[in-house]
Amino acid sequence: DHPCDPYSRWRRYSFIRHDLENLETDIRKDWYFEIPTEDLPPPTIYSVEDASEYTGYSTSSSNKRFLSSQHYLDQNSGSYGDEGWIEWTVNVDETDTYPLSVRYANGDRYNAMPLELIVNNVTQATLSCPYTLSWSYWRYTDLTEVPLLAGKNNTIRVKALTYNSVNIDLLRIGRHPTAIMKVDGHVRAVIPGGLFLFNNPLYEFEPNAAYEFCDIDLWSVNKPSGRIEIKRPGIPCGAGNDYIDAMNPPVDFTGYDDYAEVLFDLPSTDDEAWVATTDEQEDYHLISDTDFLLVDGIEDDLVCNT
Repeated sequence: DHPCDPYSRWRRYSFIRHDLENLETDIRKDWYFEIPTEDLPPPTIYSVEDASEYTGYSTSSSNKRFLSSQHYLDQNSGSYGDEGWIEWTVNVDETDTYPLSVRYANGDRYNAMPLELIVNNVTQATLSCPYTLSWSYWRYTDLTEVPLLAGKNNTIRVKALTYNSVNIDLLRIGRHPTAIMKVDGHVRAVIPGGLFLFNNPLYEFEPNAAYEFCDIDLWSVNKPSGRIEIKRPGIPCGAGNDYIDAMNPPVDFTGYDDYAEVLFDLPSTDDEAWVATTDEQEDYHLISDTDFLLVDGIEDDLVCNT
């Protein structure tokens, strides 16, 4: 597992299979999550029924895991290809930037199927919509900050950029509380938009309660963003297909730097490149069965291009 490999656990994932259990005792490790103290108003949810207009999509109610009141939008059965879009009219009390996300399902493991985000007729961002394991599993896009005006009907349009696009459930203005995931007391991942289950979106995790990992996957053709199955109290592993919607989250403490535990800084590689992993660095031997998160990744040309 070379740290320069694009699919290396050093660069991309917060959790590896060693997080499942203690290799010496075979006892499953517990993981917890906490919610940091934030002055955070509840998000505003706009369902399909709240949309002012849409085209190139068909409404459907065949999927029981969506959150909208009655329907979600199925683009695959539309007839406009990459011209399909949905638009909401949004009012806010203050002129400011607001975090925005779209809840979607993507059952195509080979295509991320991005969406164009247009606010008040100005393109603000391209929303990445990676594979969600199934057309019946839903997750939010990453949070995107957008400017909204007070006292005005703000238009928010989400437009398909591929011929077959994702299904859309709802628009979220604001965000749910951040989830800080811990293993053995150490912070391993920050989920800024909140933590949910693919197959049970209404399930509420209990802060500071112990959960178990059932399985932890890194990249594969069927799971390009990794996958984590957890055990809910009273439900055995494999029975509930309880996968967290954060997939196997990347190492990213942006905005939550205080949670990143800096154990040591790796030296500059001015005169030597890494051969395999930090295990082989003369002055930085890793403790047996211990993995370190490289928060800043590895970008030095001397390391990865020699």
